[in-house]
Amino acid sequence: MTLLTELKRRNVFRVAAAYVVLSWLILQMGDLLFDLMGLPEWANRIVLVILLLGFPVAVIFSWIYELTPEGVKKESAVDRTRSITPETGRKLNHITIGMIVLGIAVIGIDRFLLPEQPTTQPVTETSPAAVTAGGETSAGEGAVTTDGGLPSIAVLPFADMSPEGDQGYFSDGIAEEILNVLVRIDDLKVASRTSSFVFRGSQHDIPAIAEKLKVQHVLEGSVRKAGNRVRITAQLIDARDDRHLWSDTFDRELNDIFAIQDEIATAVVNALADALGSVSRVEGGLVEADTGNLDAYELFLEGRELFLARDRLSVAIDLLERAVELDPEFARAWEALAALYSVAPSWGTGDAETYRELSDRTADKALQLDPERHFAHAIKAQALTNRNGRIDWTGAMELTKRALDGNPKDATVWLWYGINLRFLGYTDQAGAYLERCLELDPAYENCRNHQAFLAMETGDIDRIFAWLDRHLTEVPVRHTLLFPFFVPEMLRRGDVRLAYLMADSITWNFNGDARPIHLWIDGLMHPDENQEQRVDGLRAWAEEHDTSIAGFVWASLGQYELLHAEFNTYQLMWQEDMSEFRASADFQRIVRDSGMLDYWQQHGFPERCRDLGDGQFACN
Repeated sequence: MTLLTELKRRNVFRVAAAYVVLSWLILQMGDLLFDLMGLPEWANRIVLVILLLGFPVAVIFSWIYELTPEGVKKESAVDRTRSITPETGRKLNHITIGMIVLGIAVIGIDRFLLPEQPTTQPVTETSPAAVTAGGETSAGEGAVTTDGGLPSIAVLPFADMSPEGDQGYFSDGIAEEILNVLVRIDDLKVASRTSSFVFRGSQHDIPAIAEKLKVQHVLEGSVRKAGNRVRITAQLIDARDDRHLWSDTFDRELNDIFAIQDEIATAVVNALADALGSVSRVEGGLVEADTGNLDAYELFLEGRELFLARDRLSVAIDLLERAVELDPEFARAWEALAALYSVAPSWGTGDAETYRELSDRTADKALQLDPERHFAHAIKAQALTNRNGRIDWTGAMELTKRALDGNPKDATVWLWYGINLRFLGYTDQAGAYLERCLELDPAYENCRNHQAFLAMETGDIDRIFAWLDRHLTEVPVRHTLLFPFFVPEMLRRGDVRLAYLMADSITWNFNGDARPIHLWIDGLMHPDENQEQRVDGLRAWAEEHDTSIAGFVWASLGQYELLHAEFNTYQLMWQEDMSEFRASADFQRIVRDSGMLDYWQQHGFPERCRDLGDGQFACN
């Protein structure tokens, strides 16, 4: 008798099948009952682990033991002529089919028959020590506060629990919409999306995450989207003692996703109000539906997610263009598309001039549809500055200031304002704006990157290398824009190997060809030699490949006459070691060609420069 025949005779396969179906049924019922009881998601996971551990036990048991009319006996002790395994097998078949039918019924009840109302009520526990006689939350034991005494919260990215696991952009969108509502609550400090979403899939516990984000409360949840239905589970946690203040599950048809978001956001704000006393209760109406087209909204979320990750920007552009085609009145999608057009060329996607015009036009469209889309003003400012030659710096700064006045909590606008101030030579003011960017959004790496540029301009070498060390060891996405600026400093320190590594990070600028890198570094290592042959080699390579050599290469080799009024020049012209360039006629040419002198004459000269009168100036 073969092993397979014996496994069949002893009903091992039938027991295994019945166990799998039973486990599935238990998980379906647990999913339903745990939601009704408000239990956390990990409760169902514990049940799953127990069932998995039980599977080999059930299989081994069915091999060793047999069901007889006298009860369960060891198979070896049963007379084969009196075995009832065929009858037992038929019973197992019937039981398995019955459990499948019951499981389908549970799914049907969960999906179609349960009421649409929230299944649990908020928990409104408040520590007596937290509330003063006037009803306001004190800063003592019951209410640890930050940022001027305001209660604080972080909204973590909601887990995607959809059957295919392909709705991450949708679950992120749900969490972000709730976050955007909470940001508008005056007496509440909210951690930024960039900072909170760093902890996607993190193994840190809630108190540890809250400590890193400097908040007292955390909102987490999950989204399960299937067809035209969505189940959103959310729970509000007091991170100081890992205590649940409120939790709820929302099962809805996807005919008005904004109403669902508004319902959840309102419940969260009111749960905080009940728990703390220092947050005002709200009546709803926090989320304004800006599109009635669910397909357009999903395209917007998916495209915007790629944009934020700076991933496959051409795909993101296509998604957002389809979104505004489906709903031409969708102002937020127009704004996101304008922002995408604005940054795409600097990430290697699209023609800069074409996209600059598209960015300006789509930002106007967003403002026409919704004058409150303040970020669109900053995008229009970027369209003014993202060009070679003369720039209307006054117009760009006024537009950015308008965006900042409209939404002073937008870290990106603080960043862009700071970058423009840095380009214009206002180093101290730029530093203050970048600091504010990080206060609003501690995980905003681009703010740190431009702080490193500032450190180069002030000669703070220790800060530069602290940035580099952190960037190489802690930051998941490398920002290579700064790396070539390290090359001369590495060579001055005698670290040729690291200089080449820094230079190799920008081989994309040379179509992956290492020859220009070698010519450049060779010139830097022999500054006293005549650079004519190396410069001719770089020029010949550029002509051969119909491209240009980056300004930082020409500047580091002292070829200032080859620099132009453009982004790469603005990045380097205020560095500490570029004083020779600032004393040159080429610097004066670039300042005039770029429109910087016009701005200085209207708004005052930067720290390094002085007005000599009659349109003359000097910078050190």
